[in-house]
Amino acid sequence: MGHRSRPRIHRRTFLRWSAGAAATIPLFGCADDEALWAPRFRALPEDPSRFPLGVHAGAVAADGARLWTHAPAGGPLVLRVWPDAAPDDVLPALEVDVQPSQAGYAAPRITGLPAGEWWRYAFFDDSAQVRSAYGRFRSAFGPGQTGVVRVGATACTNFGRRPFPALARTAAAGIDVFCHLGDLNYNDDQFTLADYRRGYAENLDTADFRAVLGNAGSYFVWDDHEFFDNEGLYAPDVDVARVAAGKQAWFECLAVEGRDVPEAGALGGDRVMWGSYRWGDAAEFFLLDSRLERDEAAGRYVSRAQLDWLKQALADSPAHFKILLNSVPIADLPLIWGPGDRWTAFPEQRAELLDHMVTAQVGNVVFLAGDFHVGAVWRVAERGPHSAMWEILCGPGGSAPSKRLELAARSDAIHDQFFPPGRIEHASGDHASTIIDFDAPADEIRVRFERASDGALQYAATLRCQEVEG
Repeated sequence: MGHRSRPRIHRRTFLRWSAGAAATIPLFGCADDEALWAPRFRALPEDPSRFPLGVHAGAVAADGARLWTHAPAGGPLVLRVWPDAAPDDVLPALEVDVQPSQAGYAAPRITGLPAGEWWRYAFFDDSAQVRSAYGRFRSAFGPGQTGVVRVGATACTNFGRRPFPALARTAAAGIDVFCHLGDLNYNDDQFTLADYRRGYAENLDTADFRAVLGNAGSYFVWDDHEFFDNEGLYAPDVDVARVAAGKQAWFECLAVEGRDVPEAGALGGDRVMWGSYRWGDAAEFFLLDSRLERDEAAGRYVSRAQLDWLKQALADSPAHFKILLNSVPIADLPLIWGPGDRWTAFPEQRAELLDHMVTAQVGNVVFLAGDFHVGAVWRVAERGPHSAMWEILCGPGGSAPSKRLELAARSDAIHDQFFPPGRIEHASGDHASTIIDFDAPADEIRVRFERASDGALQYAATLRCQEVEG
């Protein structure tokens, strides 16, 4: 797997800065000449040749995040972080010495930042007196904090369909966090680690990805095309080495975290990507692997380890909203949508998860998903206790036209099979920006789809989850 550097962190005291009273953040034992560094370090020029893929923040938590760049020339770097709205003469709040991996990737996790605040950061090559692009992110709310979390989300960004105006519109929407629900790359023609790395570089180097990733923290989950098309993933002669190369590239090329769970039985090695990130009492994001742990013969959609973790974490969460990032839909849709490549093809595990939410009284559950090349809003079930949960298919960001929607357009009768009246709130195959405000104090989920091509409003609604009773 990709090497993660172990940085040395220099922490600084924090003096609150406000527009009315600017204050410099001093160093411990600050020498006189160090104070002169403040106006200099932010004036260093950006060097795109030194940092060709920009920066982004991921795995955002209340006290920090994982901050990423690619510096293929190698050599030591310094990561500096400072308050987003601070004046130019403020010293960095945090400095981290970083040694990129042999392939040039660096993604140190920084901690110790105050919760719920906006930060700016960049990687610096002090010897060459150059820097990366600037990035910014918001640290998650801390325990006891609540408020509105604005999410921008997408899926299915095929690099063959660049540019991605849906991402540019999302970046301009003032989001707190960006969620990618899988198929970030279409790596169907990639075979080696070098191939996969080049594939990520193609997408990350686009202006639209730079805009959305550089202006908010992110959470990522994978789907089939991060490795290759799902028909090959589940064949008896699946190329495990190829899956392993795809996994390594994913962990290297994105600001993500993983851990080894041998009992998960995942393809391509024991390292898994599932986990959760809490935004105080407002929301908790649960990142799911809906692909690499499947065993169709055993009726297993996810590993027992992942399912048990998810059930317990949902029951333990104090957050108002529980947001499940689930690359493939879970809703009980009409059969014409296709029964195979989603949760409904594994009814026992699907029922175990959803029934647990009911019996454990896990309320305010929202699934964010992708895969279908459709932006959509529907309830997880048409009736019964599972109908309290919403599912939102995000984007699509840059996919081929949906074959399902093309079929639905053939006649009114076929259309009604796909979209039973009152069953599906919204569905469109147009590339779109998906913005969702999770407003815990108001108990509201405000959803907006804007068409990527011209910004036209496709759908806007305020949703609420019904009470889930045991």
